[in-house]
Amino acid sequence: CTGLFIDWNGCTTILTSASLIRDPNDGNKIAENLKVCS
Repeated sequence: CTGLFIDWNGCTTILTSASLIRDPNDGNKIAENLKVCS
């Protein structure tokens, strides 16, 4: 798995093939809150 770290608005967002993780409330959407903040 490869990915990108995107530093935006004080948080680092990780964009990887794991972005295919689906929103538990709507299987047609990708989960949006995959962030690492420090």
